[in-house]
Amino acid sequence: MAGKWFHLWRRFSASGISALKWALAVSLLAFLTACSLDVKEDANQKTSEGPRNQVETVSVDLRDHEAKGGHLISRHVGKSDQELIERLNENPGISAASTFTDLSTAEKVVETTLSEPENVEKINHWLKHPRGNLVLNYPGDGKTVIGRGIQRGSNRIENYTRAKIILKSDRKGGYYILTGYPEE
Repeated sequence: MAGKWFHLWRRFSASGISALKWALAVSLLAFLTACSLDVKEDANQKTSEGPRNQVETVSVDLRDHEAKGGHLISRHVGKSDQELIERLNENPGISAASTFTDLSTAEKVVETTLSEPENVEKINHWLKHPRGNLVLNYPGDGKTVIGRGIQRGSNRIENYTRAKIILKSDRKGGYYILTGYPEE
């Protein structure tokens, strides 16, 4: 290997390019290549305030979002049928009351919703000019039950396969999950 480099150096020296110029050119090329790689990596990293340029596949701990002001867990996870009926009766402004089966299911639904390419685009657009809350739909597959609920005027608790996820801007370039709930 050293023989190849020596041969190249002799060739360039003979053509008037000094060894110093050759070394500088190689060093500059290596430096620019390294800088280019760092820029590409930085463009895809998230900041603590939220996504920098794009939203990627995410892992969600809803307890963190609850601590920021969200209420998905406190109002929509693991509720009994009786609790759903009481919530509907105590809140005349809501048209239904629903609950995710458990925390794990709620987190999977949120993760799937936030990772959908169409929703990634919506989130990125909204983060540039956040006005109001952003409502995202989880269409489900029509078969997998993610929770259950009751509609106002009904006396039947039904299984639900779809959901809505609502994001709220944190005013720092990011967001938190305000709430989410299964729906008919």
